[in-house]
Amino acid sequence: MKDNGYDITSFTDVDPMYGQMSDFDAFIKEAKEKNLNVIIDFVANHTSDQHPWFLKSINREEPYTDFFIWVDAENNPFEEGRLPPNNWLSVFGGSAWTWNEQRQQFYFHQFLPDQPDLNYRNHKVKSEMLKVLTFWLEKGVDGFRIDAASHLFEDARLLDEPLAKPRKANKDEYGYLNHIYTKGMPETFQLLKEWRQILDDYSNKTEKPKIMIVEGMEKVEDVVCYYGKRHEKNC
Repeated sequence: MKDNGYDITSFTDVDPMYGQMSDFDAFIKEAKEKNLNVIIDFVANHTSDQHPWFLKSINREEPYTDFFIWVDAENNPFEEGRLPPNNWLSVFGGSAWTWNEQRQQFYFHQFLPDQPDLNYRNHKVKSEMLKVLTFWLEKGVDGFRIDAASHLFEDARLLDEPLAKPRKANKDEYGYLNHIYTKGMPETFQLLKEWRQILDDYSNKTEKPKIMIVEGMEKVEDVVCYYGKRHEKNC
């Protein structure tokens, strides 16, 4: 329940504090009987640091070694301590990089250190998350609200982000930087298109529309990219 439960330890189970899967199945059944639609939150950007994938990634157990974004520390000959690879900031403030003593590398988190970001440049991660969507569609859900979709990809070059103009935040606050390398990357829209196709397939299969609602925290002029209007803007 870090960040109000957005630290996911299993993508295909129900937290015991809310019940068990049989309760969800009964809920779906009754909702359908009442002709109600069920939409669930899909927390796609990250897991909990207690998720089995992350624990195995720390230990470099395949195929999970690169399920998350790990980088070596920068050389720091003049001061004690380790430096993260760039100036990227967490949405919640402070560096978006946390050192893991066991693995001897930094891992990236757009939100809390308890919420390591998944590495969607790893095709196995994409495959596993497609399985998650399919799992819930098979359960009978009618769609998803995709959490934090703006943050699904980051620039692979790990370049420093420029300062925001005008600057109205302290240097450890998220608003201090202009997030041109950690939000709304072009790969994000391709991934969402793939997920939309899965929902379309199920729409055809069940003869009932499946909805995808995307949380895209972008400037108004950039929101068009989330509607699939790639021809109108360089998304």
